[in-house]
Amino acid sequence: MAAVLTAVSEPQLAATVDSAKQLLRPENLDSLDLIESRYTPMRQSLLSLYQALDFQPVRRSEPALAALEYVSDLAERRKRVTAREQKIGRVKMIAPLGHLTERWRKHALQGDEISPNYYEAAAFEVLKGRVRSGDIAVGGSRRYRAFEGYLLPAPHFEHLTQKSQTRLAVSNEAEAYLADKQREILERLVALQESIGKVEGSLCLDEKGHLYLPPLEKEIPAEVERMRPRAYGMLPPVKLPDLLLELDNWTGFLRPFTHLTSGDAPVGEAKLILVAALMGMGMNLGLTKMEQSCPYTYRQLSWSVDWHIREETLLASLACLDNFVLSAPLSRSWGDGTTSSSDGMRMHVGVKAANAEYNAKYFGAGRGTNIYTHAADIWVPFGKPQVIGTNEEALYAIDALCHHESDLHIREHYTDTGGSTEHVFALASLLGFRFAPRIADALSKKLYLLDEVGEHGPLNTLLFDQVNKKLIIEQWDEMRRVASSIRHGTVSASLLMRKLAAYPRQNQVARALTEMGKLERTVFLLEYFRDAALRRRILIGLNKGEALHALARQLFFGCLGELRDRALEDQIHRASCLHLLVAAVAAWNTIYLTEAFATLRKGGEDIAEATLAHIAPLGWEHINLIGNYHFAPQPGRSLENLRPLRVVESKEGKEATQEVAS
Repeated sequence: MAAVLTAVSEPQLAATVDSAKQLLRPENLDSLDLIESRYTPMRQSLLSLYQALDFQPVRRSEPALAALEYVSDLAERRKRVTAREQKIGRVKMIAPLGHLTERWRKHALQGDEISPNYYEAAAFEVLKGRVRSGDIAVGGSRRYRAFEGYLLPAPHFEHLTQKSQTRLAVSNEAEAYLADKQREILERLVALQESIGKVEGSLCLDEKGHLYLPPLEKEIPAEVERMRPRAYGMLPPVKLPDLLLELDNWTGFLRPFTHLTSGDAPVGEAKLILVAALMGMGMNLGLTKMEQSCPYTYRQLSWSVDWHIREETLLASLACLDNFVLSAPLSRSWGDGTTSSSDGMRMHVGVKAANAEYNAKYFGAGRGTNIYTHAADIWVPFGKPQVIGTNEEALYAIDALCHHESDLHIREHYTDTGGSTEHVFALASLLGFRFAPRIADALSKKLYLLDEVGEHGPLNTLLFDQVNKKLIIEQWDEMRRVASSIRHGTVSASLLMRKLAAYPRQNQVARALTEMGKLERTVFLLEYFRDAALRRRILIGLNKGEALHALARQLFFGCLGELRDRALEDQIHRASCLHLLVAAVAAWNTIYLTEAFATLRKGGEDIAEATLAHIAPLGWEHINLIGNYHFAPQPGRSLENLRPLRVVESKEGKEATQEVAS
C-alpha cells in the first residue's frame, strides 16, 4: 500500500475504487436483469407467432395461455399490462399472475405495478416449457403433440398387459418390484460393508477414515504389443474402393441400397457409382471433389445419393455388416454381442448451421456439434448415429438398443457421466437392459433407500435418502405404458425423454421415473463400489467406442474433418455413411486377421485368447484412403504453350440456351 500511495494520492485512489465499484455487477445479478431491453425488438414477432399458432392446452387451466390472452386483448386496444388492476373504458380488468415464478416476480412486480416486458417474457418462457413438455399441444404439429399422443392408447396397452405382450422386463405389480429392490439393496449393502478393505478392488478406507475407490491396474498382456504389429504387418495392402467391393462379394451389404421407386438393388456400373458416392459422403470429400478423383460425374454421384442412399438403406446395410462380424469365429474372442457402449464424437462445424453451438471446452473459439454413436463389444458400430448437442447424450442412450435391426442381443450398456440420468436408469430397467455408466465422482452421489435399514458401519459417510415409493406405486402402470410405447416403436426414446426432461415437469410420470431411477442407480452403485471386474468391463466397453472414433476421424479427413452441411438431416446422412465405412473396415480386417492368426499358429506361434481380445479390427495403415496420384512428364508445355482454359458460359448465353431448350 505504501508503494501504491507513493505513485497515487490517497484521495485519487479512493475515487478510482469508488468509480470501479459503480461498474461492477452486483453479486446477486440474475440473467433476467439483462432481458428487458432485449425483449422489446422481439415483442411483435412473438405476439404474431402466438396469434398464428393453435395452442391447445391439455389441462383446463394453463397460466401462460391465460396471461398471453390477456396481453393480446390489451394489445388490440393498444394497451399493455402495467398494473394488477386496469380500467379499460368502463371495464375493470385483473391481470393473471399464475405464470410468474418466484424468479420472475421480483422483476415483474413492484407493488401493484407491473413491468410489461417482464410480464410478457415470463409468459412466453413458461409457454415454451409447456410446449416442449407436451402440456400444451400445437395444432397440426407432429413434434409438439400432447404428451398422451406419443403413447400407446390406454385400452391397447391394457390388452397387451392381459396377453403378456408388453415386452417389458418388470412385473405388473409395483409392490413386487419394490420388494425385490429393497431385498437387493439390503444384500448389496451388507456385501459392500463386508468387502471394505478385504476384497481386492472394493472400497477402501484411507488414513483419515475416508472411503475411496482404488484405481484399476492395467491388465493388457504384454504379448499384445508384440502381436498387434505382426498381425497387421501380414495384412495385404488394399485400396478402400477394392475393400468395399470385395466385402460386398462376401456379404452383399450393398444389396439393401435399393432404388427408391423400383426397389431394384444396384448392379454393374450402378454399384460402382454407389461405392464412390458412399466414399464421397462418408469421407467428407463431397461429391464435387469425388468427381475429380473418380471416373464418374457429379450428376451420376448425386443421382446415386438421391435414389439409393437413404437412412433406412444405410441402417439395413450396417446391420448386414454387424451380423457378418458377429458370425465370424474371431469375434468370439472380443465378445458375444451382448454388451455395448455409447459416446459422443465432437465435430467442428465450419459453416453457420442452426444446430452448431459454442463450447470452448471442445471447440475453442469455433462452433461444433456431437455425433453420438453406439459401439458393440465386437468392435463395430450399430444403430443410427445422431447429431446432437454436447449436453444431450442422455436423451439418446436408449435409442439404438431397441431398434438396430441386427442380430446383436444387447443386455448391458455403458456410457460416461454425460449419458446417465435417473430417467435412463429407470427406462433401461423397464426395458430389460442393464445400464452401467462410468460416473465421475461416484462416491458423492446419494444412495436411496425405500426404508431405513439402520447403521451401515463405514458406509455411514455416504449420503443416504429415501425415495417416494407411494409415487412409484401410483404411477406404475403409466411408467410401464411409457416404456412399452418405446419398445413397440410408437415413439423414440430420445423424443419421449426430451418430453420427460422438459421444464416444468409435465406430469407425475416424470417424477415417478426419477424416483425409480434413483433406486436403480443405488443398486448399480452398490455393486460398482464393490466389483472391480464391473468397473473394468465398463472401461473396456467405453474404450472400444473411442477406438471406433479414432478410425472414424481417419476416414473423415475431407474439409479438414469439419462438418460443412447446414441442414441437420444432411449432417445425419453424412454421419451414417461414415459409420458404414467404419463397419466395412472392421469387417474386412476381421477376415484377414483371422487368416493372419491362423498362419502364425501354423508356424508354431502360441497365441492366447486373452491376446486376441485386445487386438481390434480397426487398423488402417494398410488401407489406401487417399487414392493414387499419377506422375508423368509433360512435354511441350511452356509459357508459350499453356493448357487451354475451360469455357465459362456467360449469363446471356445461359439464358439463350435455356430459352432454346424450352
